[in-house]
Amino acid sequence: MSNNSVPPYGEQPKPQYTPTSAGPYGSPSQPQSPPSQDQASQYQPGQAPVPPQQWQTPYGSPDSQQQYAQQPASPFQAPPRKNRRGLLIGLLSGGLALVLVLVIGGIWFANASSQNAPEQQVKAFLQALVDGKAEQAMKLSHTELSEADRLLVNDEVYSAAQSRITDYSIGKVVVKDGKATVSAEYSQAGKTTLKDFTLSSAGKDFLVDKWQLDPIDLPSVKVKLAGPVSSGLSLGGVGLSPELVAGTGPKPAILSAMTVKALPGDYRLAPKNQDPAVTVEEQTVKVRGFDEEPGSYTLKSVLTAAGKAAITAAVSKYLDDCAAQNALVPKGCPFSGKLTGQLVDFKADSVRWSLTAKPTLKIGEWSELLGWTVLSNKDGNVNGTVHVSNGSVSGNASIKDLKFGVIGTVAEIKDGQAKFNRVFF
Repeated sequence: MSNNSVPPYGEQPKPQYTPTSAGPYGSPSQPQSPPSQDQASQYQPGQAPVPPQQWQTPYGSPDSQQQYAQQPASPFQAPPRKNRRGLLIGLLSGGLALVLVLVIGGIWFANASSQNAPEQQVKAFLQALVDGKAEQAMKLSHTELSEADRLLVNDEVYSAAQSRITDYSIGKVVVKDGKATVSAEYSQAGKTTLKDFTLSSAGKDFLVDKWQLDPIDLPSVKVKLAGPVSSGLSLGGVGLSPELVAGTGPKPAILSAMTVKALPGDYRLAPKNQDPAVTVEEQTVKVRGFDEEPGSYTLKSVLTAAGKAAITAAVSKYLDDCAAQNALVPKGCPFSGKLTGQLVDFKADSVRWSLTAKPTLKIGEWSELLGWTVLSNKDGNVNGTVHVSNGSVSGNASIKDLKFGVIGTVAEIKDGQAKFNRVFF
């Protein structure tokens, strides 16, 4: 049978080709001849047909490279792998961002809670007082003051006050039913004082409770001037304007007592104006803490030598005016004459008085009812010559060594001049 004959049914066709001999090392191999079409289709009856064999071109030949380049992709090729490293980085980045947000949120919440805590409000209030910032302290404590109450409660006056609060510490904090109580100790003038400050809830700042100090009841100082209104009053370097009560008759004009709000500290109480006739004794108003009332302070006026001389001169003038009256009974004067005995039926036509000695005086302290009281501690003497007549009979009668005293008041000394008012009994 020839090579091109068909094999019996069922037999596997046998490829026939001519083997190539390998050439020298390094030279290209000779390609083997692939089987012919007829040879590839030969089969034996009863055998399954065998698909044609793929003949490979030797590696390194030009045809082999072209063959590999042109091979189609297998439909069963595995899917490409995902970038697991990128996914891991993304997950880590997201986790870190979440942690960072939580950390920042936690820090903000902690700071906000600390800043809005009840004790922080008390600290801020007390620190403002230590720094002499009265206006800031009032704002922090939500204390509303009238214009009159702000006379001393301002930065200018309070920063100059002595013996202010110098130190403080915070103690127990109790929060219940929207109210808070903060115990604090503060030092002032070498003494430590304990005080409970109350606070009320002021809503929330996002998720954080806000607190604000309840208004502070400030101590009140009552001041008064015992003396002429011309001196006036000042407290802590601020001129005060107490109510003026006008004088009537011998009763002098006076300044009413005045109540002033003040923060803890020492304040100088002094006259607003300098009067050469009087000396006003200055005092130190001591405000200790918030719960201790400072009490009342009165400035007393004391006559200077010039003031005493003015009163003495006023009394002397008063007596001279009395002696100048040509009357047996001078009006409003401490001495007078009377016709007695044989002169009872006579008429005093004129009188000439002559003061031989004026009384020495004792000047008392200032009184709101009388001003300065003036009393004679040694009587004066006066002589008088009286011209009398009774129809056709006339002549002179004498008054010898008439003793007298004086009692009266001086309500005011103005421009070195005092006015004496005699008091009648």
